[in-house]
Amino acid sequence: MSKGLRVLPLLLLFTSIAIAQPFIDIVDVQYQAFTREHFKNDPAASAATSTFKASLAYPVKFKSGNVLLFGFDHLHHFIDYRSDSISYQSDLYSTGLRFIYNFGLNNPKWRCLLMAVPKINADFKSPLSSDLQMGGAVLFIWEPKPTLKFKFGGYYNREFYGNYYMTLLGIDWKVNDRLNIFGILPAGMNIEYKLHPKFRTTLSYRNANPSFRTTGNQGDSYVLDGDPDLGDSQLYLLLNYYPGKNIMLYAGFGQTLFRYFEEYDKFKEKTVIDPALAPMKDQQFLTIGASYRIRFD
Repeated sequence: MSKGLRVLPLLLLFTSIAIAQPFIDIVDVQYQAFTREHFKNDPAASAATSTFKASLAYPVKFKSGNVLLFGFDHLHHFIDYRSDSISYQSDLYSTGLRFIYNFGLNNPKWRCLLMAVPKINADFKSPLSSDLQMGGAVLFIWEPKPTLKFKFGGYYNREFYGNYYMTLLGIDWKVNDRLNIFGILPAGMNIEYKLHPKFRTTLSYRNANPSFRTTGNQGDSYVLDGDPDLGDSQLYLLLNYYPGKNIMLYAGFGQTLFRYFEEYDKFKEKTVIDPALAPMKDQQFLTIGASYRIRFD
């Protein structure tokens, strides 16, 4: 499996969204439904997937202006497999915590962010001691003017295939009263436009490449979500509705690129233990969700 180019593990995707945007979601619940598609190596079989996500965040701001954030994130992939002879559901889970400390440096235009991300990524059929991962990041934030921030740093995670490092580059730019551009690459980028005091639209790109521990025949196999080099990418358009000051409801549609699940054995070689965890064609999807959102703009 190539290690020349990697994209972000899943929990960093959650976290990067929370640290590179003009708002914070205290509570967010989301459901995605993907179209049924056939497997590349078995056209007679197909799978329809869906994903449930939930996150909580509790920020504490000190008199110094420094911020400590505690967070919780959970994700559940449902994979509905069907062939001529059998049908069943496979499940993958990710559950983790976020600890983020954002503090000022000597220069008022500069801040630093430290992050620790312990998590469990697994099918929850193996011992939890083998499902644990630990990640962390350092991010420097430069604010040349109140409407513009540049962010750069690095991320580390102990994945099931080995140590993983990634350079991070981000921006948070309030172009005008209606338009915001924000994100951290390679995890994601967003263009948000204010249509009306109660309506906004967002064009978003997301990319993740997490690994999940699975029971397997040898007890220490794992599943990779997305192409080994290009990851699981999603491009989608959302309509955001604010019925109240901090209540946000959203819905949208999108297209995946290189999104599939594939198993590897303890020697990091591709294997097929669960037929549902195999390369399949890209899918279209619908997204719905709700958030308790606090905006900074």
